[in-house]
Amino acid sequence: SAVKPPALARAVMDPSREELAELEPSVPLTLQMESEEPLSLPRLPRFWRAAYWALRRALSWRAPHVLSSNMRAVHLNRPKRNKFYRVHVSNEVKTAKYSLLSFFPKNLFEQFRRTANFYFVVILILQIIPDTSPSGRPTMALPLGWVLIVSAIKEAFEDWKRHRNDNEQNARKTFVLREEHGEKKFVVTKWADVKIGDIVKVEARENRQFPADLVFLASSNENGVCHIETSNLDGETNLKIREAVKCTSYAREAEEFALLDGYVSYEPPNNLLYSFEGTLTSVDGSKLPLTLDNMLWRGSALRNTEWIVGMVLYAGHETRIMKNMKPAPSKFSQVEKVSNRLVLAMGAVLLVLCAVGAIGNYVFEIGDGEDFPWLPRIDAASHVVARFFTFMVILSTLIPISLYVTIELVRFGQSYFISWDLDMYDEDLDRPCAARTSNLNEELGQIDYIFSDKTGTLTENVMEFRACSIGTKDYTDEELRSAAEKGDKQALDFLTVLALCHAVVLEDGEYDGSSPDDIALVKAAAQCGVAFKGKLAGTITLADKNGHGTAVKFLHLLPFTSARKKMSVVVEMPSGEICVLTKGADVAIEEILRKDDPILASIQESTDRFAHEGLRTLFVARRTLPRAMYDEWAHELHEASVSLHNRDELMLAAYAKIEREVELIGATAIEDKLQDGVPEAIATLRTAHIRVAMLTGDKRATAVNIAHSCRLIDRNTSQIRLEEKDAEREGATEVLRRALLEVESSGRSCAVVVRGSFLDYVRSPEEQHAFAELMLACSTAVCCRVTPIQKSLIVRMMRRQGVRSLAIGDGANDVTMIQTAHVGVGIYGKEGMQAVSASDFAFGKFRFIVKLLLVHGRWSVKRITDVVKYMFYKNVVLTMCQFYFGIYSGFSGQPFLDDWLWGTFNLMWTSVPIILHGIFDQDISANASVAFPELYIYGQENKWFSKKALRGSFVNAFFHSAIVFFLPFGVAKMSVNEDGKVALSALWMLSTAVFSITVVLVNAKNALITRYWTWPFTFFLIFSVLAYIPGALWYSTFLELAPNMYKVSQTLIMLPQLWLLILLVVVACLLRDFAVRYLREYYGDDFYHTVVQLDRMQDLQHSMLKPADIRRKFRSIHELV
Repeated sequence: SAVKPPALARAVMDPSREELAELEPSVPLTLQMESEEPLSLPRLPRFWRAAYWALRRALSWRAPHVLSSNMRAVHLNRPKRNKFYRVHVSNEVKTAKYSLLSFFPKNLFEQFRRTANFYFVVILILQIIPDTSPSGRPTMALPLGWVLIVSAIKEAFEDWKRHRNDNEQNARKTFVLREEHGEKKFVVTKWADVKIGDIVKVEARENRQFPADLVFLASSNENGVCHIETSNLDGETNLKIREAVKCTSYAREAEEFALLDGYVSYEPPNNLLYSFEGTLTSVDGSKLPLTLDNMLWRGSALRNTEWIVGMVLYAGHETRIMKNMKPAPSKFSQVEKVSNRLVLAMGAVLLVLCAVGAIGNYVFEIGDGEDFPWLPRIDAASHVVARFFTFMVILSTLIPISLYVTIELVRFGQSYFISWDLDMYDEDLDRPCAARTSNLNEELGQIDYIFSDKTGTLTENVMEFRACSIGTKDYTDEELRSAAEKGDKQALDFLTVLALCHAVVLEDGEYDGSSPDDIALVKAAAQCGVAFKGKLAGTITLADKNGHGTAVKFLHLLPFTSARKKMSVVVEMPSGEICVLTKGADVAIEEILRKDDPILASIQESTDRFAHEGLRTLFVARRTLPRAMYDEWAHELHEASVSLHNRDELMLAAYAKIEREVELIGATAIEDKLQDGVPEAIATLRTAHIRVAMLTGDKRATAVNIAHSCRLIDRNTSQIRLEEKDAEREGATEVLRRALLEVESSGRSCAVVVRGSFLDYVRSPEEQHAFAELMLACSTAVCCRVTPIQKSLIVRMMRRQGVRSLAIGDGANDVTMIQTAHVGVGIYGKEGMQAVSASDFAFGKFRFIVKLLLVHGRWSVKRITDVVKYMFYKNVVLTMCQFYFGIYSGFSGQPFLDDWLWGTFNLMWTSVPIILHGIFDQDISANASVAFPELYIYGQENKWFSKKALRGSFVNAFFHSAIVFFLPFGVAKMSVNEDGKVALSALWMLSTAVFSITVVLVNAKNALITRYWTWPFTFFLIFSVLAYIPGALWYSTFLELAPNMYKVSQTLIMLPQLWLLILLVVVACLLRDFAVRYLREYYGDDFYHTVVQLDRMQDLQHSMLKPADIRRKFRSIHELV
């Protein structure tokens, strides 16, 4: 099936003397070893055999495994020479964090790195020290163990999923060239057993994914190409073409691949998916450049090709896909930061209480010690220190031990409900909203500024050709088709450039490619009668409307990059003329035009008009090269392509030599339609006091037009434009100062329109501060011609002003912006998965951001603040009872509450209901949240977690703790039974009564703050209270376990005073809370509470009304009230 290879290619495979003689005389004769196994030489002494092989190795052609610190070398079919990599680099992938042996110590180390966990370990140690522990029992072990176990189970579950994925990957099968029974053939091998230097065969009918990073040697196609899909790498589902190395592309059989000889020198492992530098050196010393087009990355999949063969260059964790698997930057929500400060504040309160208790006990024993002669004499300093640590033990629960694990479980549950929301499910892509992290749920409810990409985020990224300008004349798509049918030479030349200058492939009659712009232009050319029919063996075929074909020799592709902003192809036309065809952004093409181009002014006028209509524009140009100039340039390009150092710089320099003095032909205008619901979504966000800025690389006119279309700017908005020419003339500081004065004096809504080049002048901290102040003074911002780095810079400047930011985009150029913002959102689009992979949340349409922020974000911040305040509340109520008891016990450190019973407080009787509250509670329904976006300001201004709200919560907790202790204590003084013996006033009877009252009270408090009752919450709330009774009775039956508590619960439950006290304390504590809530909701003029009442009365949770109808209904009811 293979044509006889040329002499050079045969020499690379098996250089015999006759074949080498066919080459140039200067090519040296090179020995070829058929086998690396030593020959059997039994008649020669060992010394002579060693000398023989030393001489043979010296004469043999070889290369080291490391050429330099920046380059590697791997041999074809030489396992022993690749031994270094085969031993030290495995293709087995391990993404799991733990193993069976390392899980216990490593997980404990990770958990004890948390300050709170370490603090409670210290308390546990103090509990077993006789001088500091009041009981000598390590009761902190129970709640601490529960926290550690829950966190460990969560980590183990997540790591188990990683292990499962790793095992599936490593157990996959592929074909590797091996020798069996003296015969070379492709043998089924696990991916984990593949080594660097192995020759691998991948078949489409088997596992079509590549097991490692391969250099492409040959394929089933005669032209030596294959099609691959890289969706696992970058999310792009369009097919890409890869080309086999020319000198090996004809090989078909295993024996042919086994005879290949040479070595590949290439760059060390890195994470660059879109570049590769390498060189294949054959045995005759000739070099062939290896580029990205010759590489098949692990994670890619073979398509529309029966099989390919490649050699492994990178394996395992050195592959590109693994190098790109880096953890996202750590982000923490504002609520979490405030919670950390609360823990520190309560730690300070704890130290003060411990100091008061220690000093109080010292004063008591010094002053009243004579009344208690059995007390030992004390040493002042050591006694105060010992009592200080004693109080630290008995008051340690002032800081809730389960705070962080509770927050984690609540966030975990919230993230699942975000992912299950059908309103954010994209039917077109069959993708739900993905909560890629649960740490930032509440941050969604506090966003001040949204920074959005344009193409693919606000628009569909589905391009349609609408118009063009050729020479000095403009054409619509219909007019262009008519001109081409009439044989207009200018139109046909223009269409020919569009049909040739692209990176599109033809698959099953459909055009496919990585650039939607390219596909739209190629389709337009085909509809006008110049159809691209594919590229085969270096020849591009074009066909006219009658089907007559034209062959154009393809010579070079100068690819598009975000830095170059243009692409070119070098072709040889049927007439023999060598042409450079170029298209790209106007600013990039204008830099390489010939001087005084006659149609530049006309084309610029046309593109400005197209841009005002919201169309994307590209310039199209060409240049004719003399043959001698091309030959010289091609040689220079080849030398640059095989260079082992600075290849990219040399290639760019070579590109620049022919991409100059080009002749402008015309310009194209492509429409990118807005996504459905974008204008309405932006209007809703602005009503919620969320500002939206658009950051795009398009022209200013295009960006401003799209801003008008999506309601970022209206006709009443004043535009403040920042130009680089003004900054160059006056300085950025003066321009920004004048712009800020203009905004302040305008008296109406303003939008700042910034060109990316202006940001180059905003360098100093003062200038960046002034720029951020200007953006805050304006209602919106439109930043055009900005680079990815400039997008990130804008977000960073706004963050420094204290703005809570969200960045949303769909492409690789949005990754830095997404990672810089407080919250990053990725759009499942047509530009790959890079933005999604770097994001915190991801979905398919921009309009879903309304539900994500106004509903889930607002719910989450309300729920989490409720959880944090409640966790501190219930611990303060119970712990302060111990401190109050110290007043009547001389601050002796005598425990008031039983240790084991106390340890179950956070673990069993109050834990589950608040977790379910944090997952399910809804203060208002989803419909009301969207209908009244103004309510979002409660999260933005942190009203639920402000200093005032926290102060009120803690004052309320201390007030409730005083009632819980002193009311039963006062009743106990009067509680004497008929025999004259004290009943309730006994220490453990009183403490158990106080503990029982607290359990009922804090669960009742949870019920009071909950507005949306679900059956799981209702069940566990009631169960937590009722289950406490048999639990306390069971605990009191063990004399050995708790001698002080023996039969206490059984006696206490029969006392009517207990049930009366429970009723009195709960009413006394919560009556004020209930009254305040009732008065606010029914008689207050607060907008939030009014909406809560409307939501409850009208049952908006299940309403089918649209948000506008709900608002109208609200206004009519509110006026009647």
